[in-house]
Amino acid sequence: MKTKILFSLVVVSVFAFAGCKTKVKSTQELVKKIWIVQTVKEGNTEVYKSGSTSNIQPGYGSFRLDLSAPPTVILKEKDGSSFTGKFEITSSKLSLSALTPEPTGTGGKIEYDVNTATETSLVLTNASPNPKTGGTINVYTLIPAN
Repeated sequence: MKTKILFSLVVVSVFAFAGCKTKVKSTQELVKKIWIVQTVKEGNTEVYKSGSTSNIQPGYGSFRLDLSAPPTVILKEKDGSSFTGKFEITSSKLSLSALTPEPTGTGGKIEYDVNTATETSLVLTNASPNPKTGGTINVYTLIPAN
């Protein structure tokens, strides 16, 4: 009798703890939204900070990275130009491809290293020098638009 009770308690405990597992979201799930700029560093210089009145590059206030409808991406750059294409993301890389119109000097492809990807922050670094910013490697700290 004691064995049956003990066995029943073990079985109930296993099922109770099995239901407590927290599902870890993939990077693709975490970034599935529209992102706007919080800060941008071009090389070693911070050129934009949201809310600041003394930004070196105030155009970043209109930057948008729309990853809300995978695999489609819409990138709106600081100069207002907009590009549509496809994206792939892993925990370490974000690749934008088949961008139209083709951004100057990119061959239709832009790659970023993913520094951080959470529900509330996406930090990206250009994987190669950005021709639009004088060949600097840029770091973008993004936050959800909504």
